[in-house]
Amino acid sequence: KRYCQGRIFWIGKTGPDDVYTTIQPATSEANSNITEQIGAPFWQAFANPEKNFFPAVNPATGSFVTIPNNQSLASGFLEVPKLTEEEHRTFAKEFLLIVDYQDRAILTPIVEKEKFWPEWSERITSQAFGRYRTKWLTYRFHRILNSLQARLTALGISEQMRMGILEKVKETKDPDRKSTRLNSS
Repeated sequence: KRYCQGRIFWIGKTGPDDVYTTIQPATSEANSNITEQIGAPFWQAFANPEKNFFPAVNPATGSFVTIPNNQSLASGFLEVPKLTEEEHRTFAKEFLLIVDYQDRAILTPIVEKEKFWPEWSERITSQAFGRYRTKWLTYRFHRILNSLQARLTALGISEQMRMGILEKVKETKDPDRKSTRLNSS
């Protein structure tokens, strides 16, 4: 807590050990010109393999958009590869490491199914497994954000632009972030 505040997040325990996830913090110097043009929410277009939109960014301006799958990229934009179902399966398998042994025995077969997501999503947030809901949603949020950051890096997006894009995307996912950031300025 003393040295990593705001950069690591506690998500649960495995036996006596605490389990954390990381996220690169957004810098306050991030480009204020970064904008989102919405076709579908960027977060959904990136995180949901079933969405009929794909995410794209303009490395020169930091603008990010979602584009219907049947349309081509506008000039200057690069497609951001979407998360795959297998990546979501990996997130779920990683999360199972912090789930109680008895619950893990019930949830593991679900993750092994070919089309696991609908049942996994329903079960992990259900009343029966509700004690994991917040931990799962927090863990998933940070894994998706880390994946987006890695993809932006792979596309050659500058660090300043990347941090600005990540901050704006976080605001679209959680509108309260924007008001909190504005109030702290």
